[in-house]
Amino acid sequence: MVKKVFYVEKEKFLRSMMELALRAKKAEIYTVETLNENFYLIDDLKPDLVIFDLDQNPADLEKLYEYSNHVRLVASGPAGSENSLDSRVTGFLPKPIIAHNLAERVLSLID
Repeated sequence: MVKKVFYVEKEKFLRSMMELALRAKKAEIYTVETLNENFYLIDDLKPDLVIFDLDQNPADLEKLYEYSNHVRLVASGPAGSENSLDSRVTGFLPKPIIAHNLAERVLSLID
């Protein structure tokens, strides 16, 4: 079964790196820069996992948490910021994100 990942990240380089890593492992990945106008994509795509940057708009994050019953939520941010995560978040990717085994780490969060 193909895994679907939805990645919200303002940094184009990180979005590209994640796309390359996951596509190499035959996963489908969809990326956007911000959440604000893109929530419909979560409804349409029904991803297995949503990765989002903790630097997103707090109102957007709260709306995203409403999806926690339907999809696994994984946050990314500076090391140490995982201590302030909402209980609905099931994983954390510390920044800087390192490419080594990135796809395996992300895909293991879905299983």
